[in-house]
Amino acid sequence: MKAAILRGVRDLVLQDIPVPKPRPDEVLIRVKACGICGSDIRYYLGENPWSLHTLGVQKENPPNIALGHEVAGIIESCPEGHPVLKRGMRVGVLAFKGCGKCKYCLTDRENLCEFTEHLGHGAGWKDREFCPGGMAEYCTVWNDKVFELPDSISFDEGVLLDGAAVALHAVKRSNIREGDKVLVNGCGPIGLMVLQMAKVYGAASVTCIDVLKKPLEIAQEVGADHVFLNQEGEVGYEKLRQMAPEGFDVIFDSVGSAESFGAVLKRLARGGTLVCLAVKEQSIQLNCLDLAGERTITVSANNKYEDYPEAIRLVAESAVRVQPLITHTFPLERLHEGFDVMLNKESGNAMKVVIRP
Repeated sequence: MKAAILRGVRDLVLQDIPVPKPRPDEVLIRVKACGICGSDIRYYLGENPWSLHTLGVQKENPPNIALGHEVAGIIESCPEGHPVLKRGMRVGVLAFKGCGKCKYCLTDRENLCEFTEHLGHGAGWKDREFCPGGMAEYCTVWNDKVFELPDSISFDEGVLLDGAAVALHAVKRSNIREGDKVLVNGCGPIGLMVLQMAKVYGAASVTCIDVLKKPLEIAQEVGADHVFLNQEGEVGYEKLRQMAPEGFDVIFDSVGSAESFGAVLKRLARGGTLVCLAVKEQSIQLNCLDLAGERTITVSANNKYEDYPEAIRLVAESAVRVQPLITHTFPLERLHEGFDVMLNKESGNAMKVVIRP
């Protein structure tokens, strides 16, 4: 079968590899769609975003990663007599599985498990020649991590369910209250789904800020109350004071730069929460007075198992709209065009790029 194999830094090839054989606890998925995530770009450039964001360290990536963790497809084969799964079922994929034994897994914090197996991420696959991922014609997935897709969710939309679960977890981390004023800084696909999840959880208003026009146009389409094009750096952030003189109750930052962190923290209301969705290896200067008034800074990492089926429900009910986020689709044979679009998304107005094996 054809698969997108990352052999090293910037060394991504479309390669013929054997169709993977599922273990007894796995199904074989015929992949119909797989998203190119920002983390795929970071792997391509030599980072390990999973270990940075989850463990706080940069782990060396193994060779031969089949990239892609935003997966939707059809069950090609499954264990005989399985009570739920059957061949031909349309499914979305929860892309990681914790060890089930560590203190994090045993306390319902499986998203922090150090011994995770993660599709497309190279984490935990010591016994495989090729780390499995979704940018391939076929992919193996654990039996309990595939979920039937309602007819109302297309395969292309199904690739956004992974990000929707991540956004949902972030909103839950924020302890958002009914009537809160929310700021979303950085409107990539995750930011746009955070916007919608915040509305589901009771936000009275959501202001979205970005340095590009295209994300803000989509933000307006999917429910933002206010959008702000910030091409002025610190000066632009200062203008947010006029929008919310008392500050925002919840701020989600998916930019991750030291400059944006300090700027949005100054816009946080007393008792408010700043949720960081992008963690990078950098130093940040912090004025402790910015935390006065019981302001909280936290990080959201990955998602919990329970978030994925809830994300399916919210997308199926159109409480969260993901179709407007899809800007480009490519067949697997044009994989490198998809990566070029993502690497130059500012010039190409790219949001979510979908690969269709």
